[in-house]
Amino acid sequence: MVTQKKIKNKKAKKAQKAIFFGTFDGIHEGHLRALREARCYAERLFVVIPQDFVVRRLKGHPPERNAHARARALRRTSIPHAVYLGDKEIGSYEIIRRIDPDLICFGYDQKDLRSDILKKMKERVLPLVSLKVLRPHLPKEFHTSILRKGDSKRK
Repeated sequence: MVTQKKIKNKKAKKAQKAIFFGTFDGIHEGHLRALREARCYAERLFVVIPQDFVVRRLKGHPPERNAHARARALRRTSIPHAVYLGDKEIGSYEIIRRIDPDLICFGYDQKDLRSDILKKMKERVLPLVSLKVLRPHLPKEFHTSILRKGDSKRK
């Protein structure tokens, strides 16, 4: 049976490669904390951002910044080793096969993504990889949807 393996502390053996999925549509302190935490768990951190049409389909609205702008902003943080655009087919997870990570990190609010990947691992559609849910950083303050609401009130 596949279960979510947790790396208990930073002294545990680091993974060689980790993937962290996220939209990162306007990088804020919560994103930076999560990226730094994910980087602690692996020698190399690869961030995968969804294509614009995927954001539109999954979130019900287009991203404020296009995928290339989001990727540039992530690269400027110097936290991930590389930033990739996600797959063109939702749920195919070809990027996981391509990067071949030892660990996949999830934001605290990525329950659907985590469940889908875990299901595909159990079905042996995806290779078995350790999974780690990252700690939230002030989620009632630093969440993109909350920050956007605050921006619209100021306008």
